[in-house]
Amino acid sequence: MKISIARPRVLRPDGVMLRLFAVLLAALPPLALAAGPAECAPQDGLKPICGLHQPGDLEALPDGRHLLVTQMNMGNTTFGVSWKPGQLTRVDGASGERVPAYPRPGALVRSNPRKGWGDPACPEEIGSALSPGGLHLSRRNDGVWQVLVVNHGVRESVEFFELGRDGLQWRGCVVAPPTSLLGDVAALPGGAFAATNMIDGHRLDLVARIGAVVARGEDTGFVLTWAPGAGWKQIPGSGGTLPKGIQSDSDGRHVYYSVGGLRAEVRKVVVATGAQVATAPGLQAERLSWDGRRLLATGFEGPYRADVCGKVAGHCPAPFHVTALDSSTLATTRLFRQDGTALEGATVAVPQGKRWFLGSFISRHILSIPRP
Repeated sequence: MKISIARPRVLRPDGVMLRLFAVLLAALPPLALAAGPAECAPQDGLKPICGLHQPGDLEALPDGRHLLVTQMNMGNTTFGVSWKPGQLTRVDGASGERVPAYPRPGALVRSNPRKGWGDPACPEEIGSALSPGGLHLSRRNDGVWQVLVVNHGVRESVEFFELGRDGLQWRGCVVAPPTSLLGDVAALPGGAFAATNMIDGHRLDLVARIGAVVARGEDTGFVLTWAPGAGWKQIPGSGGTLPKGIQSDSDGRHVYYSVGGLRAEVRKVVVATGAQVATAPGLQAERLSWDGRRLLATGFEGPYRADVCGKVAGHCPAPFHVTALDSSTLATTRLFRQDGTALEGATVAVPQGKRWFLGSFISRHILSIPRP
C-alpha cells in the first residue's frame, strides 16, 4: 500500500505552472502566499472565530451546529510557489471549538477507496499532503453525504470523502488534466462533478501574454465536468477570465459559476449544452453558496484594487459584499457589506442557524454575523 507523504507541491521557475500562477497572483491579491495576522476581535455584532489559516471555503454540516472549513496553506519558497500541507477542520459555530477533520493527527493513512467514488485510476489516498481549496457538500443518490475537495498538494485533483458519524473517510479522487489550476467544485448526479479551471495551461500563447489577457478581461479558463466512464469534458461556451466559484442546482441540470476581471459576472448555464440561461453582470464573486433557494455570491465590492489590497504585506482590507441571486433569473439583492476591517479577503458566506459564517483566502479567522 502506498502512503502519501506530506511534501509541498512546488511550482519551479522553469515550469509552465509557475508562470501561470505568477500571473494569477498578479491578477489576484498576492497576499495569499503569506497570510499575516489580522485583528481578531468582535465588532458591532460581528464575531470572529480565530486560530485558522487561509480558511477559504466553508460548508455547513447537517447537524445544524458545525462547519467544515478548508485551510489551504499556500506559501512560497526559494524556488517558487508551493502548496504546503493543509487541513479540513470541523468548527463549532457556537463555541468556536476547532477539531481536525482530515487528516487527523496521529491517524494512519489507510487507503479505503470505494467503487463509484472518483476515478478507479486514482493513485493513492492524499493523506497529510492535502492542501484544500474549493469545497462542496452534497447527498448522493443512496443518501450518503459526500464531500468534494479541490486539492493542490502533491497533485492537482478533486478528492472524494464520505461524511459519517466517525467524521471524514477518504473514498477516492480524480486527478485533474495536466497544467490545470482548479478553483472550485460542485457535485453532479451519478458521482460526477463540475469544476472551474482558472487558467488553460495548454495554451502557451495565452500563458506568454496572460498578464495582458487578464487586464483586458479576455478568457483565461473555463468550466470542466467529470463523470464516471466519460472523463473530463469542457462545457461549451464556458470560457471566462479566471473562473472561480461554482455551484449546481438540485437536479444537476444547471451550474452557476463566476468569472472575474473587467467583465466580472455570475452565469447560469445548462451543463449538457453550455447554453446560457441567465447572467448577473458586474458582480465580483470569489465563491458561491446556497441559502435555501437563493444563491449567495461573496467577493470584492467593485474591481480588485492592487493599491488597496496588497499595499501592506499580509493584509487585504478591501470592502466586500454578500449578494443574493434569484436562482432562475440571477436578479441580485445586496444583503451585507463591510469595509474589510472585520475580515480581509472575504470569499464565501454560509448560513448555519441564525448566523452566517464567512471565509477568507488570507485571514486567520472566519467571521460570524447575524443572519440578514
